[in-house]
Amino acid sequence: MYHIVATDDDLDGDEIGTGSDNAAAEQSSTRKLHSTLDIDEFLKESDQQAAVIGYFDESTNSKDLGLFTELAEEEGNNLKFAYTTSKEVLEEKKYDGFSVVVHLPSKFVSAKYDRPKHRYPSKTITGLQQLKDFVLNKALPLVGEMTIANKQLYDSKKTPYLTVFTAVDLEKNFKQFNYIANRVRKVAKDFKNKLNFNIASKSKFNYILESDYVFNDHTMKDTVVGIRAGNFFYRMDANIKFSPESLLEFVNAYLAGKIEGVEKKTPAAPKGDEDEDDSDSAVVTLTNDNFKSEVTEPKDKDVLVEFYAPWCGHCKQLKPEFKATAEHFKDDSGVTIAAMDATANTVPKGFDVSGYPTLYFVPADTKKPKLYDGGRDMSSFIAYIKSHRTTSPP
Repeated sequence: MYHIVATDDDLDGDEIGTGSDNAAAEQSSTRKLHSTLDIDEFLKESDQQAAVIGYFDESTNSKDLGLFTELAEEEGNNLKFAYTTSKEVLEEKKYDGFSVVVHLPSKFVSAKYDRPKHRYPSKTITGLQQLKDFVLNKALPLVGEMTIANKQLYDSKKTPYLTVFTAVDLEKNFKQFNYIANRVRKVAKDFKNKLNFNIASKSKFNYILESDYVFNDHTMKDTVVGIRAGNFFYRMDANIKFSPESLLEFVNAYLAGKIEGVEKKTPAAPKGDEDEDDSDSAVVTLTNDNFKSEVTEPKDKDVLVEFYAPWCGHCKQLKPEFKATAEHFKDDSGVTIAAMDATANTVPKGFDVSGYPTLYFVPADTKKPKLYDGGRDMSSFIAYIKSHRTTSPP
């Protein structure tokens, strides 16, 4: 049994830098760097997202560079990738032939518990999967923030993960986030090989708390805790106050098999769903051919756009709400409700899609995509658009 005593130094914690949240990061898979100054600037941009930097001598390690860029194409939505072939940089870093270094997001690095960077252990990359396993295993800090953009990183790992759902505002109240993170770290440090740990915005993941963890009373609580293990979801009693002690008790009970989980199965498509006639739907169907003309070019339209996958259960649940929202705005020339099948089209640059469904609001005045973080029902969509629109209502 582990014993933890909470102290006042929870508030102090490790000093971690501040930065801006680039929710709609460019989707270019990798960037070429030419100097150590470029590398420093790239890392400054990655304070909330793990950064992977490759160093390659093209004359001897072109194959390794090819595998690196292939991984960047595959995981570019979840991680930031960059590489250099500068001989001066390789000499300065003392890298012979090649190296790949994973840098943890500096905003969430704990000097006490985290190694800020990890270097690939071999002198050559024997295969894409070998490189991928290394990168994904080293990309998460002991306790980080789970966002809509990086959720797939946690979901894809074989290790179950624990999430503390609470109010998160890194720019306005990072001290509060760090306070909670330090309390979680006191537990997480003893379960590194058994669980991953993160903190997530309770309001942004409200739909998951209800549909997956089946929290019926979470709205009255500031903080709730859950563990996901594959398709099973385990929740800590929402009436138990969050603390290092209660968190430890919950983890131990989960690992001992004393907590009953909720199995979440992907809903089967309704009968006839594949043949459903959407010809009367007010939702604009997007493709790579019309995306610019419907979304990013019109300066007189605010656009709510959904990126979905046809097989996605949550997308199917969202569909009637999205269609109803489009019907509500069908006579409003200043608002467009649109959807793109992200499995059949290439997601445009500026839209970071790492899970389904992912929604963005694109205001008419700036055309800068903003990751939608509201509820997943018609009333929430309508309220959000009314409060964020930049066009004049009819």
